[in-house]
Amino acid sequence: MITPPRIVRLLGIVMVYASVLLCLGRAIAASGIIEGRILNTRTGDYVETVRVVVEGTNLETFSDSSGHYRIFNVPEGEARIHIFYTGMQPQSRIVTIVTGKTSGKTSSSRPPRRIRRTRRRR
Repeated sequence: MITPPRIVRLLGIVMVYASVLLCLGRAIAASGIIEGRILNTRTGDYVETVRVVVEGTNLETFSDSSGHYRIFNVPEGEARIHIFYTGMQPQSRIVTIVTGKTSGKTSSSRPPRRIRRTRRRR
């Protein structure tokens, strides 16, 4: 038989877990998804292993072999994404996140033009 102090303790534990789950549910519900594809405009190829970061969060991902990327649980509102790839200029985009929706963004990147080296005058 469960004694009254144990019932009170058990009820308290259940209430704590319920409030944690409620808070988590609200946090997840107030978020969306960013997805897109990275294109190299010079070659016409989609780019693999491009790093995509959501500014102000610890959310990041890399594009797959077909240039696709997807980031989940992005907070609702405007989000700035940064796109990085070795040999290409870093880029930024602003995306509007709507709760429960997917925001799409196709980005194009291209390698920088060759930098002409100049000789030093002595």
